[in-house]
Amino acid sequence: MKKLNNRKAVFAAIFAIVLVAAVVVIFTNSSKTARTASAQSDKAQKKYRGTRKIVKDTVTGEFRLPTQEEGDKTVSDLARLTRRSEDIASATGPVGGVSLDLDEGFGGTFVARPNADGTMETRCVFSLQEALEFLGFVEVTE
Repeated sequence: MKKLNNRKAVFAAIFAIVLVAAVVVIFTNSSKTARTASAQSDKAQKKYRGTRKIVKDTVTGEFRLPTQEEGDKTVSDLARLTRRSEDIASATGPVGGVSLDLDEGFGGTFVARPNADGTMETRCVFSLQEALEFLGFVEVTE
């Protein structure tokens, strides 16, 4: 019976340590993401409008231009998905090599748009501007 209680205590201690470590990792990553997202949202503050019919109307089933609200949401999501960290941590190795911590911010983002014949055209993009061009969004200058 004593061994069972010891195992429960060890399991509870390990669980508590893992839980604390997970909270620390989540908090650290969310603060980095918040800094980077705020820099990226400044870029996305510009207004864009859609020039391609990429939204399928739920009533008619036809493709149409995105509304301003749909366009703003799309641009905001694309800005988050294509974010690039502006403060990249680097370290110099013992032989002079340099390593960079890219913090998950340099992968491609997969986007798709409908074609007139009902098929989809896809592309892997690496910047907000590239995604906006592919989907047919242009900056509104007032």
